[in-house]
Amino acid sequence: MGIKNEHSYLSASKGFKIAALSAAVAIASGCSSPDHPDNGSPVERTSISGVAIDGYLAGATVYADINEDGRQNAGEPSATTDSEGFFTTSSDGTTNYCESAATEKYCLQLKGDVPDEVVLRTYGGFDIFTGEPFIGELSARVSPEVDGKIPDQMITPLSSVMVEGGSATLGNLISDPSLLDDDFLSGSDFNSEAANKAYLLHKIAVIFADVFEEKYDVFGEESFFPDSSSTFIYEQFADQLAGSSAIDSTMIASVFDAVNQQIIDTYNDNEDDDSISNQISGAERTAALTDVADILGLVNAAIPSSPSDPDAVDADSIRARMIGVEMVVTQMINDEDSALIDDAIDEALDVGGPLYDAIGDGTDVDFSTLVGVDFSAGTIDYDGVSVTGGVTFGDLAGKELFVEYSDDEDNVEGAALILFEEDENLTGTGELKLCIRYSEDGAFDGQFSDEGNDGSLETDGALFDAGEWTAIDDRRLILNVLGGFDFTLISRGQDSSRNIFSLSYTGESRTWDTDQSLEDIAVDGDSAQMNSHEDCQARLNNLSNDLS
Repeated sequence: MGIKNEHSYLSASKGFKIAALSAAVAIASGCSSPDHPDNGSPVERTSISGVAIDGYLAGATVYADINEDGRQNAGEPSATTDSEGFFTTSSDGTTNYCESAATEKYCLQLKGDVPDEVVLRTYGGFDIFTGEPFIGELSARVSPEVDGKIPDQMITPLSSVMVEGGSATLGNLISDPSLLDDDFLSGSDFNSEAANKAYLLHKIAVIFADVFEEKYDVFGEESFFPDSSSTFIYEQFADQLAGSSAIDSTMIASVFDAVNQQIIDTYNDNEDDDSISNQISGAERTAALTDVADILGLVNAAIPSSPSDPDAVDADSIRARMIGVEMVVTQMINDEDSALIDDAIDEALDVGGPLYDAIGDGTDVDFSTLVGVDFSAGTIDYDGVSVTGGVTFGDLAGKELFVEYSDDEDNVEGAALILFEEDENLTGTGELKLCIRYSEDGAFDGQFSDEGNDGSLETDGALFDAGEWTAIDDRRLILNVLGGFDFTLISRGQDSSRNIFSLSYTGESRTWDTDQSLEDIAVDGDSAQMNSHEDCQARLNNLSNDLS
């Protein structure tokens, strides 16, 4: 298998090498996931339903932050969003995920007495518009209705501001407060003002968070800090919007400085034996503010709050425009050359130009290829941006996907086998068996290594694990393995009759081309009997020999 390209999407994880899914597993296996409450208690339960929106966030974790510390603690109830970004109730309202053990992972319920207000937070998962990992965190403050239910909650950048915002903030945030309760990206409730404000706020949060979390190693580490700096960023936007409705360069600079000071003060107020001072240079501050000023202009042009032609910006066109903006933000996070970013911004500003012709309606875009386009070239090459041909994931039950890979530059090689089973109660999801082999020295010895001294799994061997898969669409899957770590598997079409796949984890992606494809699992074959590391090793050896 030949490696085609590699793109990083979050600077804090640029050292991660996804030469295979196994490389990601090796990192993930050394981590711990949050505790989840026992589902067996007979106490009264209150269901909370809703949707997470930046684009729609599939496979994201939604939890009730009972103590409002910005961290998911043991005992705080949680759920996973479905392939459309919804939890507890499906998008069409016909499926209550709490009614079946088979769907309970999508069910969010509170036990016992419900407080007057509850803060919901969501993190992780994938933006179904781009298929890329969601960066940061969103939140919403919700209250039970008269009957005790908490239905149809919108967790968005707008609701994130209002977690700490009062009436003055609300009045300056949005002209009609009822928009906070609407799915502003849907066809029936689409609203350009809400889409503009929401997308702008979170893109600012992403750019700022990239700076703060690189300079201050405290978020998710120190118990007195939230998991994400997004919490502080939205708090400071709430404070600034209480006094002004203009999200301009002055407000943006004030938010940046206030968050920076909040980080310093929070650490020094809680740490008796140590202290920190400002870690961000003047040049780094200027660079972040310059990037955000560019995004401010781009969002206001591509996703105008009050378009001169209301029909020009609607639920059908918004996805393509959001992808155009996301492409530029990703290049900024990747620290691409400033001249290339300026050229990309110019292309993204031309909403009737060739960039958006290549994106189309946004449903068949290879986002990784789009980010890698050289916009500084005399003739911009959009070849490969639109996915055509290749493997589709429309019918995965009883299928297996085998891939081999090698990277001479990094001196790694390996293989992966994924077996898919479909859930009898739901479409687009099911269980999987994962078998991976990975060698960093180019000379795989065929032996599986047990846990290392640090508790992590060695990868110079074959590793077997079971998990779950969820389809975002017919080309993108979320693979959940090792008790809660998510990867995306994407079919990116074909190049010279070779199928193209990519794997993403923690904001990074690597893409390969291969002759291999989906195949039927033989009922009495070796794959069907694969249940251990040793079975995994034997199956990979047989497959490799069959292809040699």
